[in-house]
Amino acid sequence: MTLYISLFNSKDYSCFSKRPFVEVFESKEGKALDECIESMISCIRQLSFSDVSSNIEKKTAFAPVDICCFDADMWNDLNDKGKEGQLKRTWSVGMRRAAGGCYLCDENGPNVILKKMSMMECHHVKWKPGEKKTKCFSPSNTNYSHRKRKIEWLKTVCLCRYCHQLVHLLDENNGKLLDKLLERFDIDDDTGKIVFKNIE
Repeated sequence: MTLYISLFNSKDYSCFSKRPFVEVFESKEGKALDECIESMISCIRQLSFSDVSSNIEKKTAFAPVDICCFDADMWNDLNDKGKEGQLKRTWSVGMRRAAGGCYLCDENGPNVILKKMSMMECHHVKWKPGEKKTKCFSPSNTNYSHRKRKIEWLKTVCLCRYCHQLVHLLDENNGKLLDKLLERFDIDDDTGKIVFKNIE
């Protein structure tokens, strides 16, 4: 049985409140996951599946079964590039889970099963007709370096598939998202990154 067919979570993630990825990156669980994945990518040749599971279990707030989209057989069949891609996907699922679910609605909170986590998407907030395009690539694309992907994630928030479609289709929903974000954050005009407000 593969891990991505898990029908329940092995941990309770209800402590994760809804927040944009800029806040997740600064959180202790975001930093721990990031350090864990980066260290495993740097020594990918020596990593067994049990090493991956053990590192995630010991060093992060997540259970491997709740964020890994592969099992031991799949891991053993992959080359180094494939293994790196799977670790990047694991990081992506963990970050979306730590974001607390959809930023706009109550659908798919942090405790949803892994299978439903695939319904959570990254939305580039600055995307709006007539505005300068800041999206360089899809944050889920694992062909880019881990560092470049993190920069792209800073331009996004986590939305369920339904809200993501509505935000792109209706200006009213995009306005709702921006209003909610701008209560606590700013958006850099040049890069599109979501940043903490400067409170003086």
